[in-house]
Amino acid sequence: QTKTLSNWMKEQNIPGMHEIDTRALTKIIREKGTILGRIVCNEIPKNLPPIEDPNRRNLVASVSM
Repeated sequence: QTKTLSNWMKEQNIPGMHEIDTRALTKIIREKGTILGRIVCNEIPKNLPPIEDPNRRNLVASVSM
């Protein structure tokens, strides 16, 4: 069955973006490093919880062996 990339991504619950200058975004990430953020639809909902910065946690300590 043939389907669009958009439909396949929706079925797989994979977020996507459109109408964004990916070259500019790549340049920002290259110059500034990784950036915390979230993908929102249309308008930013009020009362969103703050984005947790994983760099403030000791991630190595949370790994089990």
